[in-house]
Amino acid sequence: MYVTGLGAEDVEELYTLRDSLESLALTLTLAMDRASEDDWVHSQSCVERMRQAAERSDARLFAEADLASLSL
Repeated sequence: MYVTGLGAEDVEELYTLRDSLESLALTLTLAMDRASEDDWVHSQSCVERMRQAAERSDARLFAEADLASLSL
């Protein structure tokens, strides 16, 4: 069994990733707190359209549904 050590650059990259993820989590939390019932219905509809597009391997429809989710 081998263990790979982390260098200074690796650690810096991990902290940068963590910072980005935590910022995104905060933004999503704030957005969720401010969302109306209509916003949730719209989001769920977009997610369902993305799921159906993924099942059919339809990248164009998936992208359209994804972009529609940003119109809140």
